[in-house]
Amino acid sequence: MIKTKLVTREVYEMEDVVCDICQKSCHVSGRNHSYGTLKFSGCYGSKYDLQCVEMHLCDECTFEIVNRSTTENIVQRESPWKGMFPFNE
Repeated sequence: MIKTKLVTREVYEMEDVVCDICQKSCHVSGRNHSYGTLKFSGCYGSKYDLQCVEMHLCDECTFEIVNRSTTENIVQRESPWKGMFPFNE
């Protein structure tokens, strides 16, 4: 015989994703969200050791960063991430 009991649990459901750069909603239609995630973890022994950043970005900001990084990196050979993160430089 299998005995059962009713268990009630609170469940968190994603309501929205807000872009960390422009603060716009990433909600598209119905229950869909369209966003990108940018993650950074400082390497062991580097000046950013133990620092982690995770950003959720709308499509426009995601592609702005991608376009800027590829264009600026080719033209100027500078880091496309300079000034974007709140690290002590």
